[in-house]
Amino acid sequence: MVEHDFKITASTNSVPAGTVTLQVKNHGPSTHEINIDETSAGPGALPLLANSLQVNEDSSSLHNVGSLSGIRVGTTQDLTLRLKPGHYVLFCNLEGHYLGGMHVALEVTS
Repeated sequence: MVEHDFKITASTNSVPAGTVTLQVKNHGPSTHEINIDETSAGPGALPLLANSLQVNEDSSSLHNVGSLSGIRVGTTQDLTLRLKPGHYVLFCNLEGHYLGGMHVALEVTS
């Protein structure tokens, strides 16, 4: 997956359940993060904090399964997770980034 301002591009939107390694490349121009949450919500419909600039990561409708922070411009980081079947949303939650479009859905199939 590649992060840009303000977009996340995934090479696939569906993977089989089990061990999954996400390779996150930051093409900038700023530092990003990635959060992986299981949820029934669509990628653009996650609950927001009162400031309306960030996702409410403490919402009961989200179940965080992993994250990476401080992904600097021009770097790549890997995150290996064990995912069960379900609907996931991957997003950057730095102020304004989610609302700017930095989110993508991932379906994990059985």
